[in-house]
Amino acid sequence: MSDKVQFPIVENGYDVTATDTYIEMLQSEYNRVCEWGTALEKRVTELENSEVSSQEVENLRVQNRSLYNNCVIFAKYIKSLEKLKNEQSKFIDAELSVAENRKKALEQEMAAIEEKKRLIEESNNSAINKADEILRNANSCAEKTVSRANEEAMQIIQNAKSRADDLLKEWMDKMSVICSEIDNVVPKSE
Repeated sequence: MSDKVQFPIVENGYDVTATDTYIEMLQSEYNRVCEWGTALEKRVTELENSEVSSQEVENLRVQNRSLYNNCVIFAKYIKSLEKLKNEQSKFIDAELSVAENRKKALEQEMAAIEEKKRLIEESNNSAINKADEILRNANSCAEKTVSRANEEAMQIIQNAKSRADDLLKEWMDKMSVICSEIDNVVPKSE
């Protein structure tokens, strides 16, 4: 087992699966070492009860203490890895919460923009409808004015023609009277 392990890094920390797998492997190794220590203690007890040299017993005790110390160090290492995993989970949860809040804020902004867009389109449609109505009214008014002007022009023309006819008739009547007077004054040639 290597002294230093490099976990794969993902978006918001270490890869949880790789970390969990490594911690499970350490836990299993720890359990195996503990079992081995228990077996050694049992062997020491057996040796103490039997007639074995004190040097051999002392060697086994030193091995057992070393193994126990390694188990303690190993357990602390596993605890620090678990603590690191918990901190990473908290960090990921916090980041997810921030991202979720930002997403909600963006969704609200988008909804507000959509509402403004709808209101602007509604306002534009209303303005277009009013402009169309004003244009229709102006066209109708212009058509009525032109029609009245045409009618008045026709009336003026008819009045002028009638006046001209009256003047022409009056003039013709006067000319007729003058011609008749001239005929009376001037001798008729035979």
